[in-house]
Amino acid sequence: MGEIEQIPPQHSAIKIDGKRAYDIARGGEVADIKTRKITIYKYEIVDEDESGAQANRKPQALGKDARHLSAINKTQFRVLCSKGTYIRSIARDMGRLLGCYGYVSALRRTNHGKISIDVAISLEKLEELCQKGIEQQAILPVDDVLDDIPELKLSEIEAQQVRNGIVLNTDLQDMPCIRLYHDNVLIAIAEISERKLKTRRVFNL
Repeated sequence: MGEIEQIPPQHSAIKIDGKRAYDIARGGEVADIKTRKITIYKYEIVDEDESGAQANRKPQALGKDARHLSAINKTQFRVLCSKGTYIRSIARDMGRLLGCYGYVSALRRTNHGKISIDVAISLEKLEELCQKGIEQQAILPVDDVLDDIPELKLSEIEAQQVRNGIVLNTDLQDMPCIRLYHDNVLIAIAEISERKLKTRRVFNL
C-alpha cells in the first residue's frame, strides 16, 4: 500500500538506451531496468479456493496475515493504482514475499482514469452498430480519454506548422506529453524537450 518502488518486467515497452526492454529480452539478454515509484491506493483480496472457484466472501485488505494464501493455488486481487503500475510485477513480487513464485493468469482492467468498463461495449456490438452506420453513438470523444493530459492552445499559424510536422520553439518547461488545441479542436499530442515542442501524434478531427 502507498508509494512503493517497483521494477517493471523484462518484457515491457520501457526504452533502455533507445531499445525496448522486450526486444532486449527476446534477444536473450537481461535488460537493466531501474526501479520506478508507483502508488497503490487500494489492494484487496477476493479469496478463492484451491480449484480457483471464487469464495462468496467480501474483499479484505491486504495485511500481515496474508501469508496463509501461500497454500492456495489461485487468488484474485482487486487493485487501485497509479499510472505506470505493472500488475504482473505486483504478482511477481507478492510471490517472492510469500516464498514462492507468482504470476498473473488473468487480468481485467475495469477503470482507466474516469473511463469505466461499465460504459464499454463488445467488438461484436460495435460491428453491429457500424453496419447500421450509427457507431458514433458508442464512441467517446478523444478528449474524454486524454483529459488528464495538460493542454496548450495554438494560433492558426502554429497549428498549421504542427500539422506539417514542424518543431516549434517554446519557453515552456519540459513535458513528456501535452495536448495541442486550435479553436477548441484537438490538433495533436506533443512533448516539450529542451524548449522544443515536438509532435508525437497529429489528429484529423
